[in-house]
Amino acid sequence: MILLNSLTSVTFGFLYQLVIGNLILGLLEAFLVSKLFSQNPSYKLIIVANYISAIIGGIISSVLLDPTELNMIQSYRNGSFPQAMFAYTGIAYIITLVVEFPFYYYGVKTQQNAHLPITQLLKILLTVHVFSYIVTILSWLILVK
Repeated sequence: MILLNSLTSVTFGFLYQLVIGNLILGLLEAFLVSKLFSQNPSYKLIIVANYISAIIGGIISSVLLDPTELNMIQSYRNGSFPQAMFAYTGIAYIITLVVEFPFYYYGVKTQQNAHLPITQLLKILLTVHVFSYIVTILSWLILVK
């Protein structure tokens, strides 16, 4: 009976990260854009960007990385967690920036509702995602303990 119920926790953890985690990250990112850079972000577009980059990142990561390395709990227990986490985080960060760039381009406007210069947009994207990834890494560390 215990083994039958174990799949529920694995599935729930994945769904929690995908559904709830990306919603929270999208809200956090839009809030940071608003407060740190005094811009007017579209919360909806930034949240959608998080969902799409999570799905695309998951697909690409599963192709590029060894499947055993993607299992963060197993990696933590067998001692390869830092390598798995750094590999996954580095790939995911790059994928996130590429996938979310168009959403930020259309979703973050100046006070006059004009597009931002590309250099300013890249600065916003890089800064916001550093904070976003710190939150993500800390949540992974809390969940695997």
